[in-house]
Amino acid sequence: MHSSDFRRNGLCALAFLALVALPARAQLADRLSLSVEPAILVPLAPSTEYFTVGGATELTTTFNLKRPSSLVLQGGLGLGFLPTRANIPSYTVAVSGGPGVVLDPIDFLRLSSSVRGGYYLGIFQNAVGGSLFLSARMGAEFRLSPRFSLGVGGVYQYLMDLPQPYYHGFGATVSLGLSLGDVRGRAIEFIELQIEPVFGSLHKYYDTAPFGMVRIRNTGDSTLTDVQVSFYVRDLMDRPKICAVFPELRQGEERMVPITALFNHSVLELNEATLVTAVVTASYTSIGDSHDQEHTASVRVHDPNALTWTDDRKAAAFVTTKDPLVLTLSKNVAGRLDSLGTATVNPNLDKAMALFEALGVAGIGYVIDPRTPYADFSKMASVIDYVQFPSQTLAYRAGDCDDLSILYVTLLESVGVETAFITVPGHIFTAFSLGIDQAAANRTFRSVQDLIFVDDTAWVPVETTVLRDGFLVAWSSGARQWREARQAGTAQFYPVHQAWNIYEPLNVTSAVGRVELPSTDVVMTRFHRSREQLVNREIQDRVAELESRITGSRSPERLINALGVLYARFGLYAQAEEQFRRGIAANDPSLLVNLANTLMLQNRHDEAFEHLTMARTLAPGDPVVLVAVARAASELGNQTAVREAYQQLERLDPELAGRYLHLVGQSDEGARASSAFGLEDTLWAEDESR
Repeated sequence: MHSSDFRRNGLCALAFLALVALPARAQLADRLSLSVEPAILVPLAPSTEYFTVGGATELTTTFNLKRPSSLVLQGGLGLGFLPTRANIPSYTVAVSGGPGVVLDPIDFLRLSSSVRGGYYLGIFQNAVGGSLFLSARMGAEFRLSPRFSLGVGGVYQYLMDLPQPYYHGFGATVSLGLSLGDVRGRAIEFIELQIEPVFGSLHKYYDTAPFGMVRIRNTGDSTLTDVQVSFYVRDLMDRPKICAVFPELRQGEERMVPITALFNHSVLELNEATLVTAVVTASYTSIGDSHDQEHTASVRVHDPNALTWTDDRKAAAFVTTKDPLVLTLSKNVAGRLDSLGTATVNPNLDKAMALFEALGVAGIGYVIDPRTPYADFSKMASVIDYVQFPSQTLAYRAGDCDDLSILYVTLLESVGVETAFITVPGHIFTAFSLGIDQAAANRTFRSVQDLIFVDDTAWVPVETTVLRDGFLVAWSSGARQWREARQAGTAQFYPVHQAWNIYEPLNVTSAVGRVELPSTDVVMTRFHRSREQLVNREIQDRVAELESRITGSRSPERLINALGVLYARFGLYAQAEEQFRRGIAANDPSLLVNLANTLMLQNRHDEAFEHLTMARTLAPGDPVVLVAVARAASELGNQTAVREAYQQLERLDPELAGRYLHLVGQSDEGARASSAFGLEDTLWAEDESR
């Protein structure tokens, strides 16, 4: 060793130290770990001629090139004590660096190896000098926690000098490690976060339907367990929503997590679009320690009236059947209908007709919103539309096609009539269920082409933008649009109950102030006019045909019976009774049963039972007669007669008996109150409904 080279060698050492410090200067401390490594050193020949067993301590910095890569760079600063055989102490100061490889066979064990080169200064008595040196290391670390580890290993050192090495030997090491990256708890990296705008009207939908996505990666050096990703927006959520749970996330593994949220009713109080701060939190356990990492993002939350038409079924969320204003109108109208005691063909049809006329009486009109017309916005899925709640449309007395459709559907659903939305290009209107199958519809309606049949159920299409033109015009217009769009393959039919499975209705009341509702007397006047028009449309031609055939028939009883049933099915009980009595002299049991049915529909049960007694004598085994007897006896509170007729019916026609099982098992006192039959429950003799 030559002391004259000290300055030159010292400059080399300083340059090397700067190189080792570069990772820290790059602010990548989350990839750094430090360790202190005491060692016992044993010289090898030829160093055994001068040195005995010594020791050393080294401070080592390890930098992961890119997690979860197994390649690392290491740098070290070491102090050595090398006693000589002459009992003269010798010391070394060394800086080193070089590449290494780490392997993690299990989370708690790390294996490592490295090769380093560097520069050392040797101090022997009064002489100081230095040169290059090489070393190789192997070790095993046992991780006590994400922060700390204990290790053992071996080291080989070769300190250069001429003509022979200054020192040549190997040793055994122990180490205490500190991971800077784990101290910061940043084992998870949020690689990508995408969050779509949130709409207040759909806040229940987001509980199960993702409106965003986050991609996470385990960039730590161990498997993470009990990984839980949650989403939270302060004030708009009562608590964070757990979006995903993973039992483990291996080193370097990535997962896509859908973002969901359970928003509270505060989102319904927003008056305009608001930008809020959301927090995505990843919680996990790493080698026994729990950690939380947060990532923030901005989310735009729209007011409850805002909507995009990416899915037309979203309209179902605005069907607020529990709104007091809606219920006040629908229940008043339905109550007046019940007080009439008669039905026109179908109770659902009566309710739909009356509620439609009520909207017309209220003066509600169709007005295209120039800012957000449905015809344009429904074609642009990303554009924000303004959709009114039913109570708002009632208060404003105007709305776009979507507003009027939502209002009408809500009124019908609030009184138990099942509904649907129909969409055609640039337009939305409605339909309601008659609750009857296609066969029953064919027997009742003259023009079944004006009906829609879905799963063997008849529906009536209604165009809601013509409220002031009356129900029949709205029905005809809706039917025409459906047929044309259906033929073109552009019509869509969305039952509201099915849409509610995806877009749950809001249980809110819009604050619209006092709203004057239409007079039910005026509504009933318009309803009766529409009903009369409907009846005339449906039966006029058929009545004329049957009367002509009756006139030319020698045995007109069956034709008279058919004419009576036609009148009765449309609520014209006086005309029906007249026809049945017209042919009753022939002692035809069908005429007697149908006359009794007509009398029961007018609450004349005693008269009905007398005619049924005669009919049963003429046709003792006729199931239709037995059904009528059981019904009349039930209305009269005679449960003994009910059970006797029902037991005979059960033997003759078990399937038909099953439809009237509710007649038996009632007390005599409760029979009359619980029977409550209507037109839709009536079984007509000589009618195809048998």
